[in-house]
Amino acid sequence: MILNAVLCQRKTLSLLIVMFILISGCQVNPETGLRPVVTATPKQMTGSTATMAAAESTQSNPVETDSPTLIGNQDNANQQQDPDAATEPTPRPIITREVPEDFNWKQLPILPEISTNAFEIYQYGQALGRDPAHVSVIGDCQAIPFVFLGKYGLKQYTLEPADLHLEKMIAYYRDSFAREGNAVRGGFTAAAVLSSVRADPDQCAAGETPLDCEWREYNPSVAFINLETWREEGTVDRYELYLEKIVEYTIERGTLPILIMKADKAEAETHVINPAMARVAYRYDIPIINFWQAAQYLDNLGIDPDRDGFHLSEAGYDRKQILALRTLYQVWSQTRSESAESIDADGDSEPTLTPTVAAPTPRPLPQFDFQCAGSCIVYDLWATTNTGIQSQGIMELDTESRQQHLASEPGFSLQDLAPSQEWFLINHNTNLYLVERSTGQSQMLLENLFTDGGTSAYFSLDETGVIAITHRETGVAIIRYDLATGDITPLYEAEPAPIRLVVYRPTDAVVWESGQCPADNYCQTAAYWRTDLVNGITQEITGKEKIIFSSDGLHTAFRDPMHADEFNYYHNPILLYEETQAGLISRRLFAFPHPGGFRVHPEVTDYVFSPDGSRLFVLYDEYSDYFEKSLALHFYLEDLQNRVVYEYGETEGAYGSLKPQAVWSPDGSEVFLLLVNTANDRDYTLEFFRKDINDRFSPLAAVGDPLPLDGYAVFHRAFWVKDNQ
Repeated sequence: MILNAVLCQRKTLSLLIVMFILISGCQVNPETGLRPVVTATPKQMTGSTATMAAAESTQSNPVETDSPTLIGNQDNANQQQDPDAATEPTPRPIITREVPEDFNWKQLPILPEISTNAFEIYQYGQALGRDPAHVSVIGDCQAIPFVFLGKYGLKQYTLEPADLHLEKMIAYYRDSFAREGNAVRGGFTAAAVLSSVRADPDQCAAGETPLDCEWREYNPSVAFINLETWREEGTVDRYELYLEKIVEYTIERGTLPILIMKADKAEAETHVINPAMARVAYRYDIPIINFWQAAQYLDNLGIDPDRDGFHLSEAGYDRKQILALRTLYQVWSQTRSESAESIDADGDSEPTLTPTVAAPTPRPLPQFDFQCAGSCIVYDLWATTNTGIQSQGIMELDTESRQQHLASEPGFSLQDLAPSQEWFLINHNTNLYLVERSTGQSQMLLENLFTDGGTSAYFSLDETGVIAITHRETGVAIIRYDLATGDITPLYEAEPAPIRLVVYRPTDAVVWESGQCPADNYCQTAAYWRTDLVNGITQEITGKEKIIFSSDGLHTAFRDPMHADEFNYYHNPILLYEETQAGLISRRLFAFPHPGGFRVHPEVTDYVFSPDGSRLFVLYDEYSDYFEKSLALHFYLEDLQNRVVYEYGETEGAYGSLKPQAVWSPDGSEVFLLLVNTANDRDYTLEFFRKDINDRFSPLAAVGDPLPLDGYAVFHRAFWVKDNQ
């Protein structure tokens, strides 16, 4: 039990994996697995975070709720002001022109003239902090580095005498040319780069589109747009609409877009994509390379005669790349001279003034409105807003009546539920609160919680303390907060710095992850670590990833990274189990049936222990690397005592790509599934299912109809709570 004294006392303290696309298609302890700690410094990322507005949805809400809006496309009203935030220049309006009725795209010049408006876009971006040495590519298989600019990054080229003046520029942008960014991939369309489902989960934060991910990570000043594919015949108007969204996205961020036409008309009997590109370029007064016109002077119009009528010949690729370089040179040469003029004779630029911002007003203690008195799922959902992916608040779902209730304001997130289910740990930004479930009353525990990684605080097994990652004067540290006295005890203060906790409730150790956090609510794990609280030794855990423990800490489940390789596109289909203290000698490996299919590579995406630790419920993602999304989600139950795996059904859809979650009922008789799905990469639905563990042949029982969402959303954390009376 948590002592009531806690309510009276507190203390204050937070490969570049290149997917090579062929032109034919778009010292360790063997018992513990530990090794001594080493020092590492997380890589620092550059760029600004930006997220596209959520997709439009006009459907009604089929799940009963007493909250008028579950997810909205608005800024987080409770987001605290950052006193260190710099003031950005006044947003520059997007200038558009009406396309003439007699507009003839074929007569556009091969090399564009960079207009005054285009240079102003670039200059605006420099004021925003875009990196002048960074160029990004937005495109499909015709734009990957293997066929577009990559040879210039790798120094595998020869320039004609007339192009020798490009050499210095190539050297300036060489790193960009050698890089495969987040917005270019075989199979990408104009719609795909705007879809959060199509973002690389290993590089991109939850909710980010490929564009968001690319701009946050690389912060480009110029972007080539080379999207030549549209699979839906007769809907070129939609291609043009999505292309406009991409162009506006780049312009709003002060990145100069440069469009590149295509040589073929493989999408239809007549050209439809090139005219759409040309109209967009004219409308927004931005550069466009008329590669179609240039290809007319090449053998077979620049198309490989032995291929599919779409991919270019070697001469076609060469011509396209040199035209891109010549166009980029116009921007580079002009902006270099302007940049030089902005520096005085002593080589010093004008000083930058940082505005003074008033400190935020302290928030009063929040009150939470928990009403569900029966069998309830408590969860928090994060969704895309105008300022990125934000918490929409904490929800209650009555599993019997199917009614939903918003128990908090937006901005609050679940951290943990006490084993007794009497208390929650809930945070709002860096403030961590202890919340009594029966009354909703809260008590401030910490004001310096480190929240970038997700799991930042949890209860000890005996509920006498809270383990948390905090910001301290010496850096990021793991501490223990005593719930009876309010005393804070440092547990780990060293390098590498922790970014996320693994919930391990026994008091003999803490398990945590190190890595980097390049965006809000998005971290990339570099290594797992175990800090022994008896002898103070910290050791790296090797050969394990995605580690979870049973509630009592006696059982461990994990994946072994060795099972993910280039042959299965780095998807991990194997799950392993150990008795925590016995380690390697108790290890078991569980493999699951392969669903089959062309370039289908399944992955163990989530798994959770039953309350008594005797079983594991496994979510097995049937992932297609051809379509680059999930096709179905399969469910399995591992009986750890009898060493048997049972199949528990499946559901078709993109669920596995959208961070599905499963939670056990407190008595271990059911599993509740919280899923997000999309049928078209644009419209999203929230879906709930129940599964009777005692009857594996029973179908999944849907809890209400699918709930339409305003845009991309993912579950952060969920708990199944028992009767509150």
